[in-house]
Amino acid sequence: MPRWWPRRRGWPNSGSGRCPRGCCFSDPTPLGDPRGLFFGATVQAAQPKAQAGLMLDAARQGAQAGMMLSAGLKHAFEAKLIMSSNGYGGYTRSSYCEVNASARTGSGRGSGWAWAGTEDARRVDVAAAAGRAMDLAARGESPVAVEPGRYTVIIEPEALAQLLFMILRADTTSVMSARAAERGGVVFSNPEGGTRIGERMADPRVQFLYDPADPLMPFSPLNPMAMMRRTEWLRDGVLVNLMFDSHYADQHKLPVIPQPMKARLEIKGPTQTLEEMIAGTRRGIWIHRFSDPVLIDSPSLLLGGVTRDGTFLIEKGKVTRPVKNMRFSESPFYILSRLDAFGVPQRASERITCPRIRAHDFEFTALSDAI
Repeated sequence: MPRWWPRRRGWPNSGSGRCPRGCCFSDPTPLGDPRGLFFGATVQAAQPKAQAGLMLDAARQGAQAGMMLSAGLKHAFEAKLIMSSNGYGGYTRSSYCEVNASARTGSGRGSGWAWAGTEDARRVDVAAAAGRAMDLAARGESPVAVEPGRYTVIIEPEALAQLLFMILRADTTSVMSARAAERGGVVFSNPEGGTRIGERMADPRVQFLYDPADPLMPFSPLNPMAMMRRTEWLRDGVLVNLMFDSHYADQHKLPVIPQPMKARLEIKGPTQTLEEMIAGTRRGIWIHRFSDPVLIDSPSLLLGGVTRDGTFLIEKGKVTRPVKNMRFSESPFYILSRLDAFGVPQRASERITCPRIRAHDFEFTALSDAI
């Protein structure tokens, strides 16, 4: 939801002054900050003195625990105005705040990382994020090596978000573009030509969508191509939409669908807590973060990378020891086709909301010396 919903005089049968196309730029009328967008509070929290105080407190936490701790605090603000001669446009403003913290034990043999972010800076707890990072570092001290191979894994939301983000990336992969899919060579390309719209891509419980009014991740609906509305990409595991730019939409007589900049992963069915997932795992790996996944194969969206900052072995329903980091080779769509359990969706990055999941046959290819 935007900060301002624009209005225009004179539209027939429009007591509110709304443009039939969605909204227009004349005579904007402020409606106040809707739930989820806290522009004023975040601006106030971004004052240098307030930021410095939070970061100094985090540094003291690290020193008192005898750990090396680094943290970054980000405040972002956006005002967006679109005006068009055909009457399309509007004005919104929004805000965002996040913190990430990295910790390493004094011996250098244990590391941890934690993140928190939302549109309301008052809800971003720097001290709590620093505490989680230090806890993971302490628990990850002196990891042992396990044989690479296929394992059941529990993937924390922040780690899963790193993999899902590769679906959204327009700068390098253009995965969500129908035009790119028709050219071939991306995961949504049909090998026989065209796109894979209508094909099953994941477990039938999987839903992948965006919604400007998402209570966990609201964003401005304004886009140069068209107003962004709730749009499903995967419905019941089936690809139902791709990004249709205005030229492509005109050619194929389809509605314009803008590139998704944010997305939510939902999975239908009963959810499990972390404790229940661990208890139900005979032997597996608990993953908290990956180190910068990279694209290996575009047609399958196969990714490679390394686990980082908190990797643990699960045996007979219990977390038994930290393990050395391992390289992996997986596609988000492979993982989403091997789901065993899942939790409640939560904010996992600036652009992704997703749950914790447990999946089987996750492929680890080699050990890594990374801490």
